[in-house]
Amino acid sequence: MLRTIVVPLDGSDFANRALPVANSIAQFGHVAMRIVGVAPADDQLAWIFDHVHAAARSVTNGSVPKVDIIIDPDPATVMLGVADEPGNVLCFAGHDRSRFAAKVMHSVGSELMARATWPFVLVGEGAARNDCGRDVVVAVDGRGDPEPLLAVAAPWASRLQSRLRIVTVYEPVPADLRRPAHYTRHHGPAGDPEEYLEGLADDVARYGTTNVSTAAIADPISPPAGLQSYVLAHPARLLVVGGRKRDTHPIGGTIRTLLSSVSAPMLVVNGPA
Repeated sequence: MLRTIVVPLDGSDFANRALPVANSIAQFGHVAMRIVGVAPADDQLAWIFDHVHAAARSVTNGSVPKVDIIIDPDPATVMLGVADEPGNVLCFAGHDRSRFAAKVMHSVGSELMARATWPFVLVGEGAARNDCGRDVVVAVDGRGDPEPLLAVAAPWASRLQSRLRIVTVYEPVPADLRRPAHYTRHHGPAGDPEEYLEGLADDVARYGTTNVSTAAIADPISPPAGLQSYVLAHPARLLVVGGRKRDTHPIGGTIRTLLSSVSAPMLVVNGPA
């Protein structure tokens, strides 16, 4: 379980976007915050050192974050090692670039997104410290196994003292003529979405989570569009989504849509390719 929220910094303004989000999680979750700067070579050590310590001084959660400076030409591998330490969760800013583009453009965030096996907090262009959002929202697709997402989202909601809100996006189509309880949809559960979500709300009681609400989102176009509109209208403290590791697009269409449009940071739970 979360004990330390870790922010990797490379000296760029974009990477700094993760700082207020991590600071907010540290405050609400009563956990430690750690800032790690990775210098690719000795000649960049002094510059990274100054930048990271300036970032630590900008944190206002009442405690001084731990600061580490590491020299290594492979920042992504270093940070994946940090993520493997018990209780650590990475919080970083990222673009959704292909693995090839990530290598060419030295996009450490995109490489972390593709290679991470533990859940991580992803901060996009629109994300910020979000004090108007109170709930931890977990998006399930109604098709795959929701358990990996619920098993992560429920403890996070408890840690952040938030209500857990389970949502799904479904295609609003008529019931099948010969099977009134079944719906042939391109996206969303094959049965009644309200009943599907109610069953999941009952299931999360096993994690000790009782403050749970649900929302079925009707969208005829796609889950990313429906989820984007919903989160914009109903702010969240944290949005929990599933990712898929792929060679070309490491996460998938939903996260690409949300990265630049919603203010809620995302807790991404990577699944198999």
